[in-house]
Amino acid sequence: MTEKTEKTKRIKPLPPAPSQQLIVDKLGGLLVRADTVQIDSEVLKRWSALLDVKKIDEIEIETFSGKMAQCKVKKISDSQLEGKGFIRIPDKTCQKLEIRKGELVRVKPVAQEE
Repeated sequence: MTEKTEKTKRIKPLPPAPSQQLIVDKLGGLLVRADTVQIDSEVLKRWSALLDVKKIDEIEIETFSGKMAQCKVKKISDSQLEGKGFIRIPDKTCQKLEIRKGELVRVKPVAQEE
């Protein structure tokens, strides 16, 4: 009986995550968490619609040299940077990925299985 119930509860496969190239902007300060980046709210909304999820909580950042990091994500708090294709990354994460302000990185959402 358990085999039948397992077969009927098939998990719908998630579509491939859309990636986007964004320009690095450093995020510094005393209360900045090293594991949280900021992205434009329009990008987050588009990903939510494409993946059919309520909210994107984590992303994967990949540099063109191949280094990767997984971070939590929030929308950009600076209204002057919204809609301009920026990703604000904390200084420590920039050092880890060996990237500088103005460089391009590939960013894609991490699909949360629920």
